[in-house]
Amino acid sequence: MFLYEVDGSTTMADLQGTTLDTQGDWITGTTHPICNETSTGTVINKFLAPGTTSYGVPAVFVVCSDKKLYKISTGITTEPGLRSYIAQKCGVGPLANEEVMDIDFSYNVYPNPASSKTIIHLNLDKSNTVSYAVTNSLGQLVYSAPQLNLVTGTKDIEINTTAWADGMYFMNLQVGNRNVKTKLVIAH
Repeated sequence: MFLYEVDGSTTMADLQGTTLDTQGDWITGTTHPICNETSTGTVINKFLAPGTTSYGVPAVFVVCSDKKLYKISTGITTEPGLRSYIAQKCGVGPLANEEVMDIDFSYNVYPNPASSKTIIHLNLDKSNTVSYAVTNSLGQLVYSAPQLNLVTGTKDIEINTTAWADGMYFMNLQVGNRNVKTKLVIAH
């Protein structure tokens, strides 16, 4: 996911919701890249339906892995609302076994569900510090690891889950200053 602001007159302050010419705060809590160019050229036209010249603001478009494009209702202005809509439209479940792209790295947690072990597969675009922790559904810390200093490239980190009770867990992965969270199910 990324935010691409196509109105050349919109400033970062507008996106932060701190000006009078704003649709609210679009930045706080986001974990995806934000592109705010002053000259967007024909980008707007690529997203318009044939025969139209406008789509209203704010407008969010989602391209799903099946390459279908959806325009999200302009009424959805919160990140949890957007995530829920995207999951509904694209079928992105919390247990999906797909590589997730982020700034300067991608990751995948598999198998998920896991029984005896799970693997964090990292692909780093640049050397970085990495740490991770797992909590159970009650928020109790189940597992944490010391910070690692990893070099560019791929790294598989194996976590032994044999002794963990069946259920849902939450993994917090910190790569540099980026923090991502994912769900993990244990089923023996």
